[in-house]
Amino acid sequence: MIADPEKLEYYRNDLNVDLPPLIRDLMLKSLPDLILQPTTEEHLPEIFTFAREHKIPLTVRGAGTWGYGGAVPTRGGILIDLGLMDKIEVNPDALELTVGPGARFLDIHRELERHGLTLLSMTSGKGGTLIGWMATGGMGFGTFCHGPVRKQLISIRVITPEGKIQDLKAEDPEITNFLSTEGQMGIIVKATLKVGQRPTQWFPFLLPFEKSSAAYDFAKQLSHHSSLKPHDLIIYHTELTRILKAQSNGKISVEDKNLLLVAFADHEQARQFKTYLDENRIQAADEESAHTLWEERFLPMSIKQLGPSLLATEVILPLDQVASYFEKISEWGKRLGATFYPSSHLINQEQVLFLAMITSDHRKIIFYIDLMLVPMMVRLAVQFYHGKPYGLGIWNTPFLRDLYSKKELKELAQYKKKVDPAGILGRSPQSRKVLWCFRKTGSSSKNTFSSRLI
Repeated sequence: MIADPEKLEYYRNDLNVDLPPLIRDLMLKSLPDLILQPTTEEHLPEIFTFAREHKIPLTVRGAGTWGYGGAVPTRGGILIDLGLMDKIEVNPDALELTVGPGARFLDIHRELERHGLTLLSMTSGKGGTLIGWMATGGMGFGTFCHGPVRKQLISIRVITPEGKIQDLKAEDPEITNFLSTEGQMGIIVKATLKVGQRPTQWFPFLLPFEKSSAAYDFAKQLSHHSSLKPHDLIIYHTELTRILKAQSNGKISVEDKNLLLVAFADHEQARQFKTYLDENRIQAADEESAHTLWEERFLPMSIKQLGPSLLATEVILPLDQVASYFEKISEWGKRLGATFYPSSHLINQEQVLFLAMITSDHRKIIFYIDLMLVPMMVRLAVQFYHGKPYGLGIWNTPFLRDLYSKKELKELAQYKKKVDPAGILGRSPQSRKVLWCFRKTGSSSKNTFSSRLI
């Protein structure tokens, strides 16, 4: 249990986002009143019972590494820190992994490596928790080849706010209520997933392009190839390339261009791709740059040090819309003096997960302008480029109706009432109203900046 005011202060932020005082102190009650750190799942029903009896709001936190405020309280109360529930079990014969809600990617990777195994898909940072990632989208590296994490899921155990323990198989329709709903329906206390044999060698290729549109066109062409099946297709825009080069100690020596990173786990596939490049007279970058970028593929999150604050927009976009979308937000950046550091993961043949990071400084007034860019970019993607938000957290709550259909929202609302009739878990209706105002402020500010932003 943590009640020390100085230690409570740490929990009012995500690790990637520092809430500005205007929102933190006036709009939301982001400071928890108490932190509880359960070590076993048996503790959770007791916490839920206490919270229901005393009408105390609860917020759940894994590692707090997501940049949308999902682990930040909006109405005080008790914050449940799941970091000590970090159990990791590997069944190498069955190729299965079982984890608790506090198990972090870094520790999971180490344990799997001991058995020559690997996750089939994973997030872009190793500091977060696997179950937290499952609850907030579950897409990233490996998704193009193996699909989102849900496709590797075997079963989960959840505890709902009413204290009910449920063991759900992947094929159970009810499991949908706990995936990508960000902990609003209950706490996933255990998850079992399929894992794979760790490739003996990776074969990455790095292709530079002058224009981002050319990079996306080639990626689309390759994604539809009849025999070439990449494990990953990742695009780093020029702005991010420049930073990654500076942080690589000279190991990445390509020009400042848009980079397409193509990775294969099979030697024969890599050989065929090399032949394909030669036949089409496409020159790949040097092997050291390609291997460095692949081996350090979690490096982009380190740009926070340029801030010291990091803001991000994550949206799912049609592959043929990304370049145009990027051109538009780049125009915004030039007018507002903001630099975006974008990258994209192809998640299937038709869609990408687009991540645009903004370095800022929460100690300065400019942070509020940068912060308003986050909902503005999501709004742009939704209204003009057939996109949708990847997740919600606090900042994207106003886009709830763009993430789910009316039918899905109705079903989720009904399920929420069923498993949390007292409304103790997650964000409050009042916080949603606050964020609706924030969204409208962002829209008004967009018009103020320039009538030609869109």
